[in-house]
Amino acid sequence: MPAGKIIGQERHLAAEEIEALRTGILLGMTLIDASGNYGEGRSEELINHVIAGQRDRAFVVSKVEANDDAKSNARAPHYDRQSVRDLVRNTAYLLSRS
Repeated sequence: MPAGKIIGQERHLAAEEIEALRTGILLGMTLIDASGNYGEGRSEELINHVIAGQRDRAFVVSKVEANDDAKSNARAPHYDRQSVRDLVRNTAYLLSRS
């Protein structure tokens, strides 16, 4: 799987994505970019699986996508303050299990 591709979108087998992340970490990758929008949260679940037992080897950055009327993305949910809080709690929970 080429670097820079979004995981968790079921374009590749989960095993291939997991292997790609593991290989990246073994080769020194220390930053993993995640989002609840990537694969509807599946990317964060895959990342959690990969970094389990080696959480100190990688930094995981997560974010939310703003829904701007001028650049509206029909697939992007609207995030109010409570939605963002819930997303942060969910992401923290997923990553704390590793």
